[in-house]
Amino acid sequence: HILALGLRHMIDFSDLDPKYPEELVRKLKAAGARAVGCAHPFCVGEPIMKGCRLAMEFRYPEVLDYIEVFNTSAGDLFSGNEFALNWWEELVLQGIRIAAVTGIDLHTIPENKDVFTTYTVVKDSEKGIGQSDAEVVLEHICQQKTMVSKGPLFCSEYQNGEIHVTLAQPGSEGMLLQLKEDTGAETVVPVDGRSEITICTDYGMKSAVLKLYDKKVEFTHLLAVGAPIYTGDHLEEA
Repeated sequence: HILALGLRHMIDFSDLDPKYPEELVRKLKAAGARAVGCAHPFCVGEPIMKGCRLAMEFRYPEVLDYIEVFNTSAGDLFSGNEFALNWWEELVLQGIRIAAVTGIDLHTIPENKDVFTTYTVVKDSEKGIGQSDAEVVLEHICQQKTMVSKGPLFCSEYQNGEIHVTLAQPGSEGMLLQLKEDTGAETVVPVDGRSEITICTDYGMKSAVLKLYDKKVEFTHLLAVGAPIYTGDHLEEA
């Protein structure tokens, strides 16, 4: 599924080429879509969930603004969330500027569950006169400023070879912060009782991913994924 956020009127996509969907993305943006992304790309698909798996071939995924790394409707196994998260991470570490978001496809009133949700920090100074909250959030998606979390929230900033991480609340016992860099370097830091953490990066790092875990650095123990970190030039849209 391709989601065009901010699009007011649907375009004619009868000429869609599944082997070159980049043209569809460009047409959606030309028609007014603010952020175009891909939802549950690795969903189990046919015959269980016909039509839900991404069957198109993106040769230039940098045309996308975001990937839905967690779909909370049918569980990780059916939604293919781990594969979607890995795809997003691979693209970020290739230098592609792309945001991570979550989504839900339930056709009933949602229930409060322990699931991943999309967050972004919006400062008063970032909101223009007459600009709606939705418009600001769309801007932050396009600027890769979103994070996904089951609860813990944190912000990060790169400065002079160091990444400074600030947690909204002090880390609880057993929490681990993982930094993966495009250079191949990987750092895991315990965050027990600390709200501010500094990690020295590898020389030449241009992009990185931050993830917060509970006790083990495993997908099933994942608590939050921070906004991607970019320090150098990124791949331009093809």
